[in-house]
Amino acid sequence: MTTVGNFDIFYNRNTLFTTISGFDKLKTTGYFHINGNTSVTSIPSFNSLETINGSNNTGAFNFLNQNITNISGFNSLKTVQGGPQWAGQTDLFQIANNSNLIEIAGFNNLIEIDGDVLINSNNSLLNMCQTTYNKFILAVTLPNTITDLTTFTTNPC
Repeated sequence: MTTVGNFDIFYNRNTLFTTISGFDKLKTTGYFHINGNTSVTSIPSFNSLETINGSNNTGAFNFLNQNITNISGFNSLKTVQGGPQWAGQTDLFQIANNSNLIEIAGFNNLIEIDGDVLINSNNSLLNMCQTTYNKFILAVTLPNTITDLTTFTTNPC
């Protein structure tokens, strides 16, 4: 499977559901949401994913309320586009409320995020790979912004 309409793993409370896997050939999706799966401690790198096409009222990339410690990979992802998740918002790419998240790395080929990037309330976040952070900054199309409300450092990758 290389294309899906939308990728949504949403609030699965099954304690045996600890790993998301089997999506190594996924290249294109509508919105990409992994939200509220509190038993998940591991996700694949999604290194074949190239395009995320969110739509209005869905956001495009949302990674919320997970127990993982690391987000990495997504190294083929080039374009994130669509609409904000809620009316009145401009954030299209969001990594938030991941209490155990320590590091964000990857996203090596990211070219465009057609909306705001919001990285906040990741209270354990200590490090974002400098290259990854730079990719986020360069990919955000003006007049959109990148907002990080969490204190973290950027380090060489």
